[in-house]
Amino acid sequence: MTSKSLETLIRRHFDEELKEAPQGHRERSERCPPLWRFVEASRGGWKPAEQAHVSGCGYCQKTLAQQWRYRHPSLWELALYGLGRSANEVAMKRHLEQDRCPRCRGLLESRPLSRALELARTGERELERLEGWLRGVAISSGELAYSGNFAETEQARFEIRGESPDGSLRATLRQSVANVLEAEIESPDAQQAGRRVGVEVLRRDAEPLVAQPVLDSDADGCFAVHEFGPIGDYARSLDNCTLAVYWFTG
Repeated sequence: MTSKSLETLIRRHFDEELKEAPQGHRERSERCPPLWRFVEASRGGWKPAEQAHVSGCGYCQKTLAQQWRYRHPSLWELALYGLGRSANEVAMKRHLEQDRCPRCRGLLESRPLSRALELARTGERELERLEGWLRGVAISSGELAYSGNFAETEQARFEIRGESPDGSLRATLRQSVANVLEAEIESPDAQQAGRRVGVEVLRRDAEPLVAQPVLDSDADGCFAVHEFGPIGDYARSLDNCTLAVYWFTG
């Protein structure tokens, strides 16, 4: 989705919801950033003066929450909220409690993020280290397009892919040719061979699938493949799932 098309979606949904806003709702002012800045800030962050305004502006917080329907907040943004330090708390509450985003709600409760937040709260992991670790987490969300046996259908296999912001991990969740749900993890760094990674598949109305494979070396770096089991056993719980892969630290 391009920045222009995303801006169009945000504008349309905001205009619709503004009609239902309470009378005391603050309408857009000259200090509010243009919509394209909300798109840019989702990747590069806000300038200090912009963030100061966005944090206290009802219009901007609502617009930010609406943008997150199409481009989710970063793990760092979720982590700050979990620590009670988010500058966009109003927008995040709307995203989690009103929109009830299954991806972000699941990530906040996932093993890697909840453990990392626990370490940050107790002082065992500094915020700078936490932010660096989160840059090595690969996240991907998608819907299952599964229908029967792969060998007997022409439908494309179920497959979602993600890459960590720092490029150290790539992850794929797929339906294999053998009709098995499998996760493939890759790293371009051959020196990571022998290192354990954590894998978590967050599912709708079901317990997450968890694995801790060890990376093996190959010509392109290192990789691991974990098979969860027959795809038919999981199909109904994967219509809105999220794959999280991270460097395992115990």
